[in-house]
Amino acid sequence: MILLWWLLACPKPDLRVDSPTEVIGEPKGVETFRTIDPSKTWEGAGLTLSVPSGWVGWEGPPEGSLLLTLSDPVTKVQFEIWSFAPSGTPGPRPRKGCEPIFRDRSDYRSVPALSSVTTATCTGPAAAAITVQGWYALHQGREIHLEAIYPSGQLFAGQKVIGELLRSLRRTSASQRESER
Repeated sequence: MILLWWLLACPKPDLRVDSPTEVIGEPKGVETFRTIDPSKTWEGAGLTLSVPSGWVGWEGPPEGSLLLTLSDPVTKVQFEIWSFAPSGTPGPRPRKGCEPIFRDRSDYRSVPALSSVTTATCTGPAAAAITVQGWYALHQGREIHLEAIYPSGQLFAGQKVIGELLRSLRRTSASQRESER
């Protein structure tokens, strides 16, 4: 019951944003989300992801930019998948109060399902004590943002569970065939 209350109390971003350069607005409410069944497979934007056992999450509405939010109840780490219209070189969108500390564009394979991934990290103010780590790439004509939000004290434990998620992310069979052409 406490976990459900905590998840409902978590801020939800404005889902109408379609530009990574726009600042994400205030939460609009939970009613626009559809709950994901744990230990099921999510599919969207030409990607598929196995939801780990015990994790909880929501899909965004079809017209929104936020495709998926997952949360690990053990580490309190959140994982988000966003899809935007291309804006040039993929990269992080501004996050209010999150100070950029690292950004690099390369052919890292930290996300095997995507190529030419830009990675970036920002940290929140000491009071918030969060770290946001993101991976950004073009996929099927859209800019895909994969972002992990680590609460204070959970960076290393969180990176382990997020690493497993990133490695389990796959291209759908249709997007795989498209990339082979």
